[in-house]
Amino acid sequence: MKRNAFKILVISLILIMAGQVSAQRGQVRVAQEAKLQPGPVSLSMIADITSNDPELKERLEQLVIGHFSEDGSVTSLGRFEVTRALAQANIVPASLDIYGSKQCLLVVQSNQEMIVEKIEQELPIEPSEPKEIDEKLTLRYHVNNMIAKQSGIERARLKIEWHGERFEKLLKQAYDKKRFHVSPKSIMGPGRVAVEVFDRQAEKNNQRRIRLTAKVLYLCDSIVTTRMLKAGEVIQEDDVKIIQRRVDSMRDIGLAELKYIVGQEVARAMPVNTVIQPKMIRKITMVKRGDVVNVSYNDGRISLRLRAKANQNGSLGDRIKVVDVYHKQEFQAVITGKGEVLVKPNSDQTNSVTTNDVNKDHSTTKGSLG
Repeated sequence: MKRNAFKILVISLILIMAGQVSAQRGQVRVAQEAKLQPGPVSLSMIADITSNDPELKERLEQLVIGHFSEDGSVTSLGRFEVTRALAQANIVPASLDIYGSKQCLLVVQSNQEMIVEKIEQELPIEPSEPKEIDEKLTLRYHVNNMIAKQSGIERARLKIEWHGERFEKLLKQAYDKKRFHVSPKSIMGPGRVAVEVFDRQAEKNNQRRIRLTAKVLYLCDSIVTTRMLKAGEVIQEDDVKIIQRRVDSMRDIGLAELKYIVGQEVARAMPVNTVIQPKMIRKITMVKRGDVVNVSYNDGRISLRLRAKANQNGSLGDRIKVVDVYHKQEFQAVITGKGEVLVKPNSDQTNSVTTNDVNKDHSTTKGSLG
């Protein structure tokens, strides 16, 4: 038998010398030990096989290289037996990379091990992905709410982007106030913010305090131009509109209420879709110091109109001091238009205006005083 094996090896060497051996088509790594049941031993039982040729791989896996019995006649199989079996199956050994252990020790597999192996093969593979935690119970949700609360901005208007993928696992943890303590490390609001998370359950001291940074974007209302506005123009309601936009700085918001813009003068030219900032407009002076203005008052029972002299310059909506032309009584009124002011009911100046005018017998009921 040894003589036949020697002949096989000689034939293989001759094929190599003749250049008839093709490039390696696979790999066979012989294991150090294999637990088997008595019976035929295939190559796949004692070795790991890889090959790009599916047909060759299947032949190698089913290739019988020996017989294992409990009587102890065969205790190991190795590279020699593998090479011999390959040659007998007309597979050139040199076309394979055979490495690993020189001899594979054969051990009898117990019945209990066979049962366990069979059960493991039959059990369905379940995904090992962790169950998703409700977003409202996570550390991320708690920290985001803290940022919104301290910034004084509605949470729905904030978009918070945390920096660093390595912090994602931490932020997805269920929030437990006994475990985590969160403290701000910067001003909370639009822009870049920093917080520190203290984890009482961290294994190492240098992992207990973790500094997190995020970019906070604020969805705000801004007023933009709908057409090109030239310097000196008076802004009309159709010249502007309100839009929503995300900003990372409170300085970028601009003016957000139309009442502060409509009726004002353009300070410098503004292209279409320009976000209007306070410095881009100026108030139009509607009343100058020394002007005679019409004063109106109406509380639902008494309606008065009288003339007064302005003691201050003012624009639309400004409160200025005026003096009654007849009684020289000074009081305050709000500018409502060019040369027009209004005394609001229940103001501190109401009694002096109405009493003086009633005594002058201008009116005691609904009417008009000139």
